Amino acid sequence: MFNSLRRIKQFGKFMQERSGDYARLFFLEIEIQKQLFFNRLICIIIFSLSVFLSVIFLGIALIVSFWDTPYRILVAWLVFTMFILIMIICAFIYSHNRINKPMFYEMKAELKNDLSLMKDML
Repeated sequence: MFNSLRRIKQFGKFMQERSGDYARLFFLEIEIQKQLFFNRLICIIIFSLSVFLSVIFLGIALIVSFWDTPYRILVAWLVFTMFILIMIICAFIYSHNRINKPMFYEMKAELKNDLSLMKDML
């Protein structure tokens, strides 16, 4: 009986110590998710703008390519190529900044570890 009471007391102390850690971890996870959201939002805005401008300059390049001087054709296609490159770079940056972990992954892992530790204690 005293042994089980001692375990329950240890369990209570453990939970008391870990509750502050959970709160700090929760706010840290919120901050990370906020940063990821803004990074994704900026990449999506730049990507969308690049696609939009690429389509516009494709139309301009096609119209200008029928004009008489070859310089207008070259410049129009170079502008179009530049926006395509911007679009590809944004897509590359977005794909490499994605994190495959779900939201609050670290907190779930920490809770799972603590639950297994609590089972061992009891």
